[in-house]
Amino acid sequence: MAQGGAAGLLMAFMFVLGSAFVMNYPRASGIIFSLAAVIGFLTASSSGFKDLQIWGIVSLGLAIMSDFGRKQLIKMRTVTTSEVRK
Repeated sequence: MAQGGAAGLLMAFMFVLGSAFVMNYPRASGIIFSLAAVIGFLTASSSGFKDLQIWGIVSLGLAIMSDFGRKQLIKMRTVTTSEVRK
């Protein structure tokens, strides 16, 4: 049981850490959220904390949105760079 609680606290810390990086470093944020999802899924399958599976799904969704944000940031930087060259 203590293993599931510690994993939940680690996931909460990773949510805060991933949220801190999401605006300027969405790739790092996506990696952090993906790792949190893996921790959630593995812990939910091996402990009594089945709700960590739900948080794993939430974390996976945040990782996907971070990837969309990364693509948007690349597009914005490309447009800004091309406008400067004109």
